Amino acid sequence: MTHAAATHHTSMGLDSRKMAFWAFIGSECLLFSSLISTYLVYKGRSVVGPSPHEILNIPFTSVSTFDLLMSSLMMVLALAAVQRGDMK
Repeated sequence: MTHAAATHHTSMGLDSRKMAFWAFIGSECLLFSSLISTYLVYKGRSVVGPSPHEILNIPFTSVSTFDLLMSSLMMVLALAAVQRGDMK
């Protein structure tokens, strides 16, 4: 029992899903290249305002990240225990 995969060909004989995926990849390349070029153009031009160290609190961010990772780990472990039937 072999099933032929349904392909959606355009008038040029190309698979429309493949063309859509390539269009998506192209749009993502344009988006990120514009973001990176904007960053490079404006890098170091702002001399007014707070410095990054005043805005980004690294110790607090580290603790928050650790808290989120540990809560995700606990959820995964709890789900695995429920699936095993190991409820205490």
